[in-house]
Amino acid sequence: MKQLFIVMIFLPLLGNSQIKDTKLISKMDGTFLSEDGIYTPFWGFGEFNPTLPNQRISLPSPLLIYDLNDSVYLKLHNLSPEMHTIHLHGLDVTQINDGVPSTSFGVLFNDSATYKFKAKHPGTYLYHCHVQTNLHAAMGMYGMLVIRNYPDTNLLYNNGPSFNKEYFYLSSDMYLYWNFNVTSPGPFHMYEADYFMINGKAGSQLFDDTTQIINMSAGDTALLHIGNVGYNSVEYVFPSEANAVIHMSDGRVLPNPIDSDTLILYPGERYSVLLSPAQFIQGHITVNSANLYNTETIVGTNYIGINIDSLGQGMEDNKLAYLNLYPNPTSTNLQIQSKETLDIYIYNLEGKLFEIFSIKPGINNLDVSTFAKGLYMVGAIGYLPAKFIIE
Repeated sequence: MKQLFIVMIFLPLLGNSQIKDTKLISKMDGTFLSEDGIYTPFWGFGEFNPTLPNQRISLPSPLLIYDLNDSVYLKLHNLSPEMHTIHLHGLDVTQINDGVPSTSFGVLFNDSATYKFKAKHPGTYLYHCHVQTNLHAAMGMYGMLVIRNYPDTNLLYNNGPSFNKEYFYLSSDMYLYWNFNVTSPGPFHMYEADYFMINGKAGSQLFDDTTQIINMSAGDTALLHIGNVGYNSVEYVFPSEANAVIHMSDGRVLPNPIDSDTLILYPGERYSVLLSPAQFIQGHITVNSANLYNTETIVGTNYIGINIDSLGQGMEDNKLAYLNLYPNPTSTNLQIQSKETLDIYIYNLEGKLFEIFSIKPGINNLDVSTFAKGLYMVGAIGYLPAKFIIE
C-alpha cells in the first residue's frame, strides 16, 4: 500500500505534460573577469556534466526555460564544501520543494537531491541558494527561470499579445570586498554594493557581447524578461520610440498593461515587457542602480544596446546599420563600437561638419569633453546616421 500511495501522489504532477529533467551543480570556486580586467571569485550553479573532470559554474547561473504545464525534475549535485539549496523564487511549489533548508531540505557536500514542480504559470522567475542567503546570493548563487506559454503559439499568455523575438536580462550587484574576503565579510548591514551587472556583465562588456544587444526590425515585437536579484533597486529607462508596455509582474498577468518608459524593480522582482517600435532606433536602454534606502541616489549605471532598422532585415544583416554609441547622453567620453576601420563624421544640429575621427574595429573611446552641450549626428559611409547628446 505504501508504494501505491507514493505513485498516486506523483500522478497529478505528471499529468499529460512533458517531463523535463534538469541537472545542476553547485560550486564555490568560480572566477569571472570584471570590466576592469580583474579575475574575481564567485560562487554559483552550473550545468551538470559528469564527463568533464572539472565542471564549471557560471555568472549568472544557467538560464532555465520550461513550457507551460511541464513537470520539472531539477536535480542539484553539490560539489562544494558547504550546504546549498535551490529556492524557486516566485513559483508555486510545495513547501518541501521550496529550497528553504529549515522547512525543506539542504544538499550537503558530494550529495544530491531533486526538486519537483509543475510549471503552472507562464512568466519570469528567479532561483537562488537559500542557505545564508545574504552571503550566498551576494556571492553569485542565482539565475533566471522562465516558463513560456505554449511556444508554438508565440503568445505571451493565453489570449495575450504575440511576439517574435525574446531577450533575457537579470540585474544583480556585488560588494567586491566580500568576494575577496569571503571568510570574514562582516555583518550584512555593512554590505555596500559597488559592482553592478546585467547578465553577469558590466559597462563595455554589454556591448562587446553582441548577444546582449537588442536587434530588431520595425514591425517586430520583442519580449524582454527582466529581473532583479541584487540588493539595490534598478530602474530601466526605455527609449520612448521603443513603445515599451509592461504586461506581467512576478509571473502574473497585470489587470491592465502599463505603457511606460520607466520600470523600477526592487530586489526579487521580475517583469515581462514587450517592445513594439515603429521607427528607427539606435541607442540604448539605461539601467540605473539606486541605493535601496535612498532611491534618489544612483550608485551605478549600465546600458543595453538597442538597434531597430526599418528595412526588414535586422541590424546584423543590414549593411546600412547604425554604429553603437554609448553612453548616450554623455558629457566626457563617447564610446563607439565598430566592426571595421572607418572614418566617422560628426555634424552639429545645423548640419555643419564638426569633427572627423578615424576608428578601428572594437571599442573606440572619443574625448568629447570640449563639445558644447547639444545634439550631434554621427555618419559614416555605409551606415545610417546616429545621434548623440552632450549634456
